[in-house]
Amino acid sequence: MSEFWSEKSSLRARRLTALGLGFLALAGTVGDKDQGNQFAQAQTPALSAPGGTEIHFSASIFQMYGPRQPITSLPDFGKKISLPQQQAIEDSSVKLGFEASDGSMTLICDATKISLRGMEGFLTAKHCLTDKQTASAKPSQLEFFDPSVYPYPATPLAVGLKIIKDPNKSDFAFIEPDPKSELTTLPQIPGYDPGRAYDEVPAMKYRGSIKPIPAGAEAVFDTSGSSTLNRPLLSKGIYLGRAVDEAGRFFDITGVKTVPNYPGGSPGSSGAAGIEANGYTLGPLTTVADYKSNKLVFKIIAAQLGLKFNLSKINELLVTNVPGPKTISSLIKLAIR
Repeated sequence: MSEFWSEKSSLRARRLTALGLGFLALAGTVGDKDQGNQFAQAQTPALSAPGGTEIHFSASIFQMYGPRQPITSLPDFGKKISLPQQQAIEDSSVKLGFEASDGSMTLICDATKISLRGMEGFLTAKHCLTDKQTASAKPSQLEFFDPSVYPYPATPLAVGLKIIKDPNKSDFAFIEPDPKSELTTLPQIPGYDPGRAYDEVPAMKYRGSIKPIPAGAEAVFDTSGSSTLNRPLLSKGIYLGRAVDEAGRFFDITGVKTVPNYPGGSPGSSGAAGIEANGYTLGPLTTVADYKSNKLVFKIIAAQLGLKFNLSKINELLVTNVPGPKTISSLIKLAIR
């Protein structure tokens, strides 16, 4: 990720590129210490998409300098992901591509084939569909590919029929596939792996929760972004809890330990989903923050969660959107119109 610094009055802002084709910005600001206000806020980050609103996280001075507990004290710490859970997230993950009017294809984001109250389709991040090109995309310009095959197959396993964006402030988008495009078999070419057909990609049951879920359990994500040349990367971490922004919107936070050149998320991996050991769905992935370039983000989120981060265990945070009270019902209503 690239970043740049800008100075504005007494505030220092940090921005970095987003994970999807549409850009999100992460900015950090710290309140003026000279105010002497015991309720002064430390504030970060601001997440914004073209045409969207900014999201600000903040923590009070009490939270910033109050007592913290180690991650090992979280109620579900030590609870591990099962092999079937890991397999479910790997098998249901796909890559979302955008076909331009000239026929060129760009891989823009991750997506997950899910079942949602009787509907079957692809969950991704709404900000993936707010770029100058994708904001006006026809459903048929959105194509889905099997990420388990590299290079990607020339034939998509499905093409979009209906794009459903949550009209509320969440980052949720659901894309219904065109039944006519759901290939049951793909062209067989000698020496070439065509990848899985639509029916061979299982739909993971969506189990997102509006209510808080126990923190501390292991979580796993399957992402494929620019850092891995769009090849799938399985990232295991610890579900740390839920952070809230100043507008009252919630984001699930998962901490992972990454190695150089293999981050848990990178440009192009927005929209990915994860699962934690209790079976709850995490996602879609909105953005990530690595400690090296986003120390302020770590401090504020750690303060909100009341946790101490051990950098030998966690050096990147995966920030996933939590469904709002009307998110799922809105998606379903729009789907049946």
